[in-house]
This record gives sequence, C-alpha cells and structure tokens, in this order.
Amino acid sequence: MAWYKRQFEDEDPHRLSWYAESETSRHEVDFIVEHLGLDPGTRILDLCCGQGRHLVELIRRGYDVVGVDLSAYMLDHCNKALEAAGVHSCLVQSDMREINFYSEFDGVINMRTSFGYLESDEEDQKVLSTEPPSR
Repeated sequence: MAWYKRQFEDEDPHRLSWYAESETSRHEVDFIVEHLGLDPGTRILDLCCGQGRHLVELIRRGYDVVGVDLSAYMLDHCNKALEAAGVHSCLVQSDMREINFYSEFDGVINMRTSFGYLESDEEDQKVLSTEPPSR
C-alpha cells in the first residue's frame, strides 16, 4: 500500500489538529476567494479535501463546494465538520487521478501538500489531465 494511503487511514491526533479549521485556514480561504475571483454560488471542487477545513469555510461564504478525498477516514471527519457547522456538501471518495468530473466546476482547489504525493511525475500529470481516462 502506498504511504499516502496508510498515512490518512486512521487516528493521529496531531495530524487531525494540524488539518483542523483555524484562523490560518480562514486566511487561506480569503486567498482562494480573492485569487479565483469567483462569485458566491459558483461551484468549486476541493480536491483532497481532507477533513474539510477549507470546504466548510467556502460553503459558509456561499459557494457550492464538492469535496473529494481518497481517505474514508478523513471524509468521515469532514462529514462531522459539516454537521457541526450546520452546512451540507457532496463528498466523494476517490483517488484524485480517477475523478469523474471534467467541466462541472468553476474552480478547483488543492490546498497544502496532497499534490505531489504520487509515485512519479507521470502520476502527478494524470491529476492535471483535462481528458477523461480511457476505460
């Protein structure tokens, strides 16, 4: 199993606190909103959303956000964060190389370090592909 699959499959209180919503994550969302230039109500894909620290804040600000993450464990924590905030989102468990979205979003974010975890530059490039994978 790849290290990045093992890393996010179970409890690590330090990691959970590191990736929790904070003043820093709110500033990061300020940056996203400013630099994407999207109006509230537009659709954003939070690729590798983890426990949802950016996703929840974007929803609070009126964006329609879908979260994708490989880790069921982290998506469970994201669901808990959504419930605690009293907001809703569609969450999808998927490898970021194999998502089935191609033109549904006005913007895509991938915050922190998830991009670059993969085994090679070729695998990273699959994430950036604008064409559906051949089946």
